[in-house]
Amino acid sequence: EAYGIPLVFATGKGYFDTNEVRDILNYLRIIDNPLSDIHLFGVLRSVFGNFNEDEIGQIRGADKSVSLYENLVNFTGDVDLTHKISSFLARLEGYREMVTYKGVRDVILKIINDHSYLDVVSAMPCGARRKANVLMLLTKAASFEKTGSFGVFKFVRYVEAIDKYDIDDGEPDILDEANDVVRVMTIHKSKGLEFPITIVADMGKQFNMANTKGNILMDSELGMGVKYFDVNRRFRKENLRYLGISKKIRYEEMAENLRVLYVALTRAREKLIMVAESKDAQKLCERIAGAEDSKCSYLKFVNAGSFLELMEPVLSKHVINVQFVTPKELALVENDNEMEENLLKAEISQDKITTDTELAKAIKTRINKPYPHKNTLNLYAKTTVTELKMAAMADEGEWVSHSFETNKEDEYVPTFAEEKRKISGTVRGNAYHRFMEIARFGEIYKDIFTEYPGDFDEFSKNLDEDILFKNISQEAFAMKENKKLDEESYEAVDVRKLSKFFMSNLAYRMWGADLQNKLKREQPFVLGLSADRVNREFPPEETVLIQGIIDAFFEEDQRTVLMDYKTDVVDNEEILIKRYKTQLEYYKEALERLFKNKVREGILYSFYLGREVRVEL
Repeated sequence: EAYGIPLVFATGKGYFDTNEVRDILNYLRIIDNPLSDIHLFGVLRSVFGNFNEDEIGQIRGADKSVSLYENLVNFTGDVDLTHKISSFLARLEGYREMVTYKGVRDVILKIINDHSYLDVVSAMPCGARRKANVLMLLTKAASFEKTGSFGVFKFVRYVEAIDKYDIDDGEPDILDEANDVVRVMTIHKSKGLEFPITIVADMGKQFNMANTKGNILMDSELGMGVKYFDVNRRFRKENLRYLGISKKIRYEEMAENLRVLYVALTRAREKLIMVAESKDAQKLCERIAGAEDSKCSYLKFVNAGSFLELMEPVLSKHVINVQFVTPKELALVENDNEMEENLLKAEISQDKITTDTELAKAIKTRINKPYPHKNTLNLYAKTTVTELKMAAMADEGEWVSHSFETNKEDEYVPTFAEEKRKISGTVRGNAYHRFMEIARFGEIYKDIFTEYPGDFDEFSKNLDEDILFKNISQEAFAMKENKKLDEESYEAVDVRKLSKFFMSNLAYRMWGADLQNKLKREQPFVLGLSADRVNREFPPEETVLIQGIIDAFFEEDQRTVLMDYKTDVVDNEEILIKRYKTQLEYYKEALERLFKNKVREGILYSFYLGREVRVEL
């Protein structure tokens, strides 16, 4: 890639780390929050901003307390630069307005078209693959919207989750065997294919023979082999049966290794290059020179530890060109500065430099100098409330299960049928949150109340459970039909549990707040805290950003009521309070900073227990 040679390398990872995809994601992040300096700087330096570092330095100015975005908005100076900034801000503002009525895919497509981005990336080295990466991002955005989720903020969180939990699909493979490219693949993947030139790398790697060891060995023909244990004298040793089974497994493994080697060596049409490392090159040369037979004997075959050892007997007589290169010579040939630096470090550490002792000591001192800010090594710039909560619970030694309850009758369901019916705790929890986020109170209570009841007693007295059950069922079905709730989430929500919630005093109060436009649901926030509050070892002058989403809160008597939905399987309220009090405390601090109102009470609603759980904050 460094030399512009097209490469196909199916790693399965790294898609979101490619420059062309990262630049678009950075643009989406500043559309959501332009005050993010790091992402804004990335966009300004990319083809979307086309600012150089000198221009950004002028914009930034000397005052580091002001955000880069504010510097952009308030910039006065060079006329050409001012015009360039105005054009960039106008386009950014257009995208920010667009996200209020368009989906994420449409916004990304608009960004691509406005900047002729596909043409730009196609003109870069490996342009076809870069273009495929950009188009794949459009596909991911469309898939995201099919789940019923909307908005740039949620899409960015969705992408970050994929990247964090290592479920990246990798880059799209847009080249086939007919293309003039360098392909990197496993030997198994190359079976049946041919190439003009084949390089078989790392032939000195030792075979993995772990399955020939262990206390118990199994074989389909010879049965079980168990080591002999003498408990009194505290030793163990192999017996004849164990050794026989171990040898048989080794022979079978070596036969498979030989088949794999055959595949590797028969892929080349014109030229085959084999590369191997050896810890002792001198002994290797002696063994090759002293090989009397040009064939691999059976004894050599069964005792070989690598492909290199299998090849040794034939290297001197049948391989056209054998070259031995030391690491130092390789560094000189490749002119690799990094490798030379590593070799220098190795020589210094082994005291091989004798020509200039003072220089060697000075270099050693600098290399071994301790890092002065060790207390910030694990300091992260941003985290989530959930991660802080889990860390706090881990410190207390509590293991948390988010599984939801199962019916007793499920115990008698056959395994193959149970697999189809089982819904994970995460999916179920997300389904309840999604329903509560978009549920319409007016539709839930229609045909029961014509207006908001005077008090909770009147509400409870006139509530018809059958009509309520029917209304909730219809509301869930409507969400599914309108693609706001996917099929899996629709199956996951239990209307009986939802009915229990909508009969509660909490639902009654939320309905009243909603009628006055004082109910907020799924409210995202970012909270800045001094680092020592997150971890006592961190310096207090550093700031850590805490990100989270509050399920719901509403204003009542000029004070705020905070609430959170939970689907945990728990025996009592105390467990829920212990698990989530820290989380609610962060939510409380965020709300009080944002809206200046005091949080009067914190409430957890447990769908599993079917009741409100009050938390003292």
